[in-house]
Amino acid sequence: AGWGWWFLVQTWFSLQADSVNVTSAFYNAGDRIIATVGTVLMPVRVIAWDGQATALNRAWVLAVTLFSFSFLLHSRRSQSMGEYEVRHTLWHAVSSVCLVWFARRDVTDGFAAPYSPLEAAFFTGVSVGPA
Repeated sequence: AGWGWWFLVQTWFSLQADSVNVTSAFYNAGDRIIATVGTVLMPVRVIAWDGQATALNRAWVLAVTLFSFSFLLHSRRSQSMGEYEVRHTLWHAVSSVCLVWFARRDVTDGFAAPYSPLEAAFFTGVSVGPA
């Protein structure tokens, strides 16, 4: 169901790259590619593609995305592995909260729901439009 599957694949690759198979070039590259594409496409869908999104909705999505990215940049500036582990874990926590916020807004108050029925169906089990 749309982004739900993407998040599951991303979770698997992040777990492998950050904890289980940290030396695997496959999982590290996959994690970065999947995360980058997903992190860019999800907000871009509302900010650039959807004509129905209000300017305020677009501003909120952009602000939350940039806020989340600031934690990723902070983790990439780490000087030691210990620093990186803490900062990168924080990035995962903050970005997850931001994604949940976006998905819940999408589903509960029509934040972007007219053009994202798959996310609504994934998070609620109820279709809100054509699948």
